[in-house]
Amino acid sequence: MKLKIFVSLLLTLTLLNDIAAGNFTDNGNGTITDSDTTLMWQKEDDDTRRTWEQAITYCEGLSLGTYSDWRLPNIKELRTIVDTTT
Repeated sequence: MKLKIFVSLLLTLTLLNDIAAGNFTDNGNGTITDSDTTLMWQKEDDDTRRTWEQAITYCEGLSLGTYSDWRLPNIKELRTIVDTTT
């Protein structure tokens, strides 16, 4: 069975909490920048569940802000925005 991607909702909720805490900067173009890692993230998800392969395709085809070179983050990058204290 293919791994389903449920990360987008988690990322959105985590990012919104971190924006309030001051760890992220809203770039005003649908993106958020993490001030600790300087990684840029999509601000909001589109409420679509995807397989791993579909998520890769989505990222590769994404044009957001002035960027079109998006990619799916690796596990180490994802860990930088997950709040494990809740």
